[in-house]
Amino acid sequence: RTSMRNLYAAGECCAQYHGANRLGGNSLLGAIYGGQIAAETACQEAAGSPNMPCAEEPLLPDLSPDAQMQMNRILLNALGVVRDTQTLETGVQEIRKLSGTLPLLGRAMLESALARKESRGAHWRADYPQRNDAVYCKTTVAHWNGQHIAISFKSIPERWYDL
Repeated sequence: RTSMRNLYAAGECCAQYHGANRLGGNSLLGAIYGGQIAAETACQEAAGSPNMPCAEEPLLPDLSPDAQMQMNRILLNALGVVRDTQTLETGVQEIRKLSGTLPLLGRAMLESALARKESRGAHWRADYPQRNDAVYCKTTVAHWNGQHIAISFKSIPERWYDL
């Protein structure tokens, strides 16, 4: 919850789990777990209000332990410290064999990394070792339309460049 009625926060914006000194990789925990808790809380609070309908299906279907281990292995191999086109494409092909919300999120991460043909921060591509501000000084956007993931890049407002 935030201080505003019917507004919930999840992920890094709420700094709930790890604070300003979080370790790399914990953002996914905040986004997935925090998002699930925020959505469940919003649905519980909306249950008594006819103007706020909420989905009846589970927010994050459970993966079998074997599928969880397989997904972890795929993401660890493909999104390691050093990445390249071949490793990322292999990860995309392997994760397509899994179904559910979490594998779809993993696939969006892989396809986003594949589309960003540069190295920036913790995203280091052996096949694109240089940063490319002219093309990629933008936010990566992954959009699921129900059938496929579309990756695009959205311009960052100029006021953010000085941060």
